[in-house]
Amino acid sequence: MPTLLGIPLDVNSSYLRGAASAPGKIREAWRCDASNQWSELGVDVGALGTFEDAGDLQLSNSREKVADDFAEIERAVGGLLEKG
Repeated sequence: MPTLLGIPLDVNSSYLRGAASAPGKIREAWRCDASNQWSELGVDVGALGTFEDAGDLQLSNSREKVADDFAEIERAVGGLLEKG
């Protein structure tokens, strides 16, 4: 089943920060009543059970701990892949 995993990380942004806010903004837009939740193939992607939300990772967003953040991302994605 498709799964949304929020990765709020923008420690490597070269100019403006903001990518770390994306997971919350994506969920906000997803739940907006103004959006159309039907795909081009006629699938209601807003229907219960269409996808799972694994929440957001808790990352440091610190240059000193970027290796730890990447390790956490790999661990979380690996865990989701193991679940299928």
